[in-house]
Amino acid sequence: MKVIIINSAPGVGKSTLLRAIEACNLNNIAVIDGDDLGRIVPLNGSNEWLDLIQDNIVGCAKNYLIYGVNFLFISFVFPSPDRITRLITLLNRASINDISHLTLICNDFEIEKRILNRNTSKLISVGRAKELNAMIKEMKSDFIIDTSEISVQEVFQQMHALLMQIEPGF
Repeated sequence: MKVIIINSAPGVGKSTLLRAIEACNLNNIAVIDGDDLGRIVPLNGSNEWLDLIQDNIVGCAKNYLIYGVNFLFISFVFPSPDRITRLITLLNRASINDISHLTLICNDFEIEKRILNRNTSKLISVGRAKELNAMIKEMKSDFIIDTSEISVQEVFQQMHALLMQIEPGF
């Protein structure tokens, strides 16, 4: 199973990209949005909460592997290299080794606009989203796409082109 980890700050385009992937009706793919696996009220950004979400992601990934899924897209905010390393280590222990890391980035103006337009500032402040974006921009990644001034379709096309480099026929 090929795994693509999609990492970005809130408002950059992870969930939108997942919806675009789902809309393509490609055969034998699955998507995991980490937000769906860790809805805790009130929102809590502790290490224990992040561990819980990552453990849930890996549990789902194991099931997708057992059921023969070819491609798995995992989307969440992984704000530090340690978080990515932990997830990859857990996936490797589950015999999932074909993993790529795609980072989506965005300029601060666009993040602010998106957070305010979505009215998600109750969940995360614009300042915190910008801070996470800056942290994620500094991280090592296999692929980077800047979503600041391109459409969802263009983000999908860029991601598809990158995947074709590593998995011809995708």
